Amino acid sequence: MTDPQSAPASSAADEDVSNRRYRNLGVGCFTMFIGFFGGGMISVLIAKIVSQALYEPQCEGLPTCNWLTWAARGGVLGMVILPVVSVWRLKRGDAEHDRSRSV
Repeated sequence: MTDPQSAPASSAADEDVSNRRYRNLGVGCFTMFIGFFGGGMISVLIAKIVSQALYEPQCEGLPTCNWLTWAARGGVLGMVILPVVSVWRLKRGDAEHDRSRSV
């Protein structure tokens, strides 16, 4: 027979894991959106600095002539890096919390 006191503890642990999973999914999706635009803006700034350093011809009204290429690559990079780092830090904090709770 099963112990009636162990059943609620396991269901609470399962619920906690499920809540963490949904939280990580939400944080990952939200930071993916932010990472795309943030990475794009940072890469355009880098493109501007590189074009100034290499004395490339300037386009009127644009930070650099090939800004769209830089923005797309930086956006994709930011779209991957920011969610990975965010969720990794959340999981690391969860592990530390679980360790301190078990002691």
